[in-house]
Amino acid sequence: MRRRVHAGAKVMAFPCPPVLILGEDGRTFVLARPAVYCGCRDTFTIPAGTRTDFASVPRFLHGMIPPSGTVVPAAIVHDYLCAEAQAGRFSRRDADGVFARICRESGLSPLHRHALYLGVRVGGARCSEETVTRALWLCAQALVFALALLIPGIVALAATAAFGTLSYLSRQLEEPRG
Repeated sequence: MRRRVHAGAKVMAFPCPPVLILGEDGRTFVLARPAVYCGCRDTFTIPAGTRTDFASVPRFLHGMIPPSGTVVPAAIVHDYLCAEAQAGRFSRRDADGVFARICRESGLSPLHRHALYLGVRVGGARCSEETVTRALWLCAQALVFALALLIPGIVALAATAAFGTLSYLSRQLEEPRG
């Protein structure tokens, strides 16, 4: 459930901290009672029973992008909105946008929040099939970009090697053999 909050309202995040119970799988948490997130623009009521794994950051990135701390409110709301997106009641793109906005409202640095946003846009495949297509499209774009950067260098290297070889051969032909 979502409602508008006045533009100048103070961000309260979760006025009453959410009560979380470790899930049966040992990796996720379950809300024991409903939680209300109050942001600058929206308020979200997250029902009891909602599962969250906080920020699903690969372990090797934890030093640069911590999966807990300031990002927890954004992660809990995002996990709920992803479940709503799977049920067809919310858009995945909007869920990711709300995640980015809550990260900004929570005071995360621009670098940290952009890295997290990129992660939810590309790595959040459990929310929708659209992500796989988007990830493949981003990989294809990255490949084209890398090739656009590499091809001139490869051509220049090949030209230099060819010029060097031709120079060497012409000197060899000019020198008298004795």
